[in-house]
Amino acid sequence: MLKNSLLFIVIAILGSALYINTFQHDFALDDVFYVTGNAHVKEGINGIPALFNEEFLTNSQHNTFKLYRPITAASYAIDYSLFSYEGIEQLVFANKMHGMNVVYYFLALLLTVSVLQRLFSSYFITIVAGVLFACHPIHTEVVANIKSRDEILAYIGIISTLHLILSYWDTKKNSYLIISCVCFWLSLGAKESAILFLGIIPILGYFQEKEINTTNWKNYFKPMLWLLLPTILFLVMRHNALGEDNASISELDNVLIGITDKGELLATKLYIVGMYLYKLIVPHPLCYDYSINHITKKTFTDWQVWVSLATIIGLSIFTFRNLFKKNEIALGIFFTGCMLALTSNLFITIGATFGERFLFTPSLGFAIAAAFGVQYIFRLSKNIPWEQLFRTKSLMALGIVGVVASLYSFKTITRNAAWKDNDTLFATDYATAPESIRIQQQYASTLVTKARNATDIAQKKNYYTQATDLFEQVINTYPTYVEAYVEKGIAHLENKECLPATQALERAVTLAPEYTIGKENLALAYNTCNQYTKSITLFQQLLKTTTPEKEVVYLKSIGIAYINIGKTDSAEYYLSLVKKKYPADEQIDGFLAKLYQKQGNFEKSAAVLESSGNQDVESLYQLAYSHLKNKNLPAAKDYVQQALVKNPSHDNSLSISGLIADKEGNYPQAIAFYTKAIQSNGNNPKFYFNLGNTYMRTNQLDEAINSYEKAVSINPNYDKPYSNLILAYQKKNNTAKVQEYQQKLAAIVAK
Repeated sequence: MLKNSLLFIVIAILGSALYINTFQHDFALDDVFYVTGNAHVKEGINGIPALFNEEFLTNSQHNTFKLYRPITAASYAIDYSLFSYEGIEQLVFANKMHGMNVVYYFLALLLTVSVLQRLFSSYFITIVAGVLFACHPIHTEVVANIKSRDEILAYIGIISTLHLILSYWDTKKNSYLIISCVCFWLSLGAKESAILFLGIIPILGYFQEKEINTTNWKNYFKPMLWLLLPTILFLVMRHNALGEDNASISELDNVLIGITDKGELLATKLYIVGMYLYKLIVPHPLCYDYSINHITKKTFTDWQVWVSLATIIGLSIFTFRNLFKKNEIALGIFFTGCMLALTSNLFITIGATFGERFLFTPSLGFAIAAAFGVQYIFRLSKNIPWEQLFRTKSLMALGIVGVVASLYSFKTITRNAAWKDNDTLFATDYATAPESIRIQQQYASTLVTKARNATDIAQKKNYYTQATDLFEQVINTYPTYVEAYVEKGIAHLENKECLPATQALERAVTLAPEYTIGKENLALAYNTCNQYTKSITLFQQLLKTTTPEKEVVYLKSIGIAYINIGKTDSAEYYLSLVKKKYPADEQIDGFLAKLYQKQGNFEKSAAVLESSGNQDVESLYQLAYSHLKNKNLPAAKDYVQQALVKNPSHDNSLSISGLIADKEGNYPQAIAFYTKAIQSNGNNPKFYFNLGNTYMRTNQLDEAINSYEKAVSINPNYDKPYSNLILAYQKKNNTAKVQEYQQKLAAIVAK
């Protein structure tokens, strides 16, 4: 007994140790949606009861299919109670959750090697199958990704249920069946696919008989019939929580949705099954996404389809010819096939084309079949005593398995590194599968993040350009990819490219009129790009169906838009409403300050900002601007310097610095500041106008004219540069140009 326990613990420790390098990982992929995005999860253990009455993913507008996994969600809530505290950094909390994933994996391995020994009473099989399962790289997506904890917990429930059923078969005590019902219900609550285990139970019962006996099926089926009780209970709870399950799966989720030809559909399904079998044996390369363009439509002219079909037929014939002869290789194949039946897409179409995580539980069947295959090849006895386990033949077999296990372990450790965070994962897998449009989209998102974090202006623009080019590539491949349009629009907007930004976002809203995120970003783009009336209209639509968190954003945005079109009374109404309903909002004082500036009350503007105590870049800039308008240059200079320390490329602060230098008579410095402001944001006509003014003061007429003309090219209705262009061309005695700009100015005034 002690020998068995030590063996189980050693294998479990070795398998778990492969994931030590995940302890410093952040959240990746959908982790934040399922963990930090769920309000009840964040309540800790106090929120657990509510998790049994809601969908697993509660905060996504594009959640195309409903999931009910309260046990997995409850495990996240427990993590919150154990590790989360006010002020904890997200990365630190994620580290601890990754540690918990490894703890659960350790428990899964411990139960696995224990059940293997009970099933087969063979140290050789337990070691080989246990080691192959423990170090298999196909598990990396499950253990190194917090969202995929559902696979580990469901597996723990299945193996615990099997332990209890084995105890029932040994003792015939119904108490074991009662406890097994609890374990199986927990397994279903972790992930619905655990239901497939029901089909395996009678076969396992048959294998437990010492002699071949086909007459004792009642005993084999009895545990399965008991487990129907927690299954029905789970399905009722699921229905009560989710209602009607009207799944809406798109081609983006599963490439099979877009295949209309029945022959091509079957060929592609066979290819996918063959790919699952291949990845079990050769888990390389690994990738988090297998959607459009990674897995493409197949026909029966593709050789891979015929290899898959031949393999499926061969394994099926072997299994059904040998399963009732109690052939353990057939049992392993049957276990794999049964647990893969739903997720393989062969019989029903699910919400994913292919997923490595779906092989977590089926890989136990592979490990069993492989262990008995090695035993058969080396002609080893089924029951090698521990003392003879390390003799020549068995030692040679273990050595070969050790080589495979070493390769698997190396792959596991190196693959873990890719799951460090989104940036690392997307960059790694973009190199692996650059043709996948979902990976293209998500890698482009990391380029946008890099652009936001870049301090060098040229580098920043380069990242944005790379990102928008990649988004364009995605859209060309899949013209209805709403999220790609939204992200492309945001990237253009942040890169000060208004026209392509609004075009992309307008397309997103056309494709998905109810997609709030698309509407929000389009409204913000209108606000940023001086299309204030459109912005106000869209935000007012959004106000009709919103939450308090969103309402405050919409109200502020409407207020700012009204400021910009000169309707200060309307602006004051909306901003005062924010101040009344959300007095703790950190931005409202800054927006009220802008309002007072627009009204010409710069003293009040400065007073509001200083009383707020806000020290963010925008507040410091507004303070500098208010003091500049109050002709308090020392105070203006002090605040703008503080702003530029926080963000050296803040365009408005650079422009204010230029104005201050100009008023101090330091014209070269003023020109330098304006030039930097333009490099940061080349679409603001006021920057060119201010630069032109400084050139005029230094009698650099050509440079002044170029600056003014650039300003009016950006905004032809901006009247101030026209007056100065008239003056500049008068100095150059260019009558034709003077008349041209006089006519343009008159037309603007007439409007």
